[in-house]
Amino acid sequence: MADSSDSPRRPAVLPELERRLAELYPGRAPHDAAPSGTHDYPIDLIRVHASGHGAPHWHHVSYGLSESGHDFELTLRLARTATEREPPRWGAAVLLELSRYVAESGRALHADDHLAPRWRDLPGAEPTEIRAFVLVPDPELPALGQGQVALLQVVGITTDESALLDSPAAVVPLLAALRERSPLLIT
Repeated sequence: MADSSDSPRRPAVLPELERRLAELYPGRAPHDAAPSGTHDYPIDLIRVHASGHGAPHWHHVSYGLSESGHDFELTLRLARTATEREPPRWGAAVLLELSRYVAESGRALHADDHLAPRWRDLPGAEPTEIRAFVLVPDPELPALGQGQVALLQVVGITTDESALLDSPAAVVPLLAALRERSPLLIT
């Protein structure tokens, strides 16, 4: 985990994030997911909102990476069925595992990064074709703290889609194709 004393002082952004989410999802209480027991995740909390923007989906938003000295928080959008009342647990598990990767590797994440975790299956998920992720700026949550903290959306992609990413320049055309199917890049 990055030591916040080594990085320039950032304004507290979590109150700003709360305000933005309240504007985006007025009058709707989120579902909260937090790591249980003793943990080594830099994420303290994940708020999950039931969204009707675009197709119905669960909008996961991390809290804690920016407070740990990183210049980003993570988001994830998972498709939601009409009968789902609770978000699937694997969405929070993915964000937690990515935050652990950041803490252990010391690597910062950026828009257009392509990540291919070594997970055989997504933590806690039903069998799926998703095997990798691309990061993009969250389309509904602009950067916080006068642009100092990015909200990076984790977009799930298949093995075949991941294979198309043989260079950093290949990310843009893949994302354009994915946006044609889902403008909010819902996984």
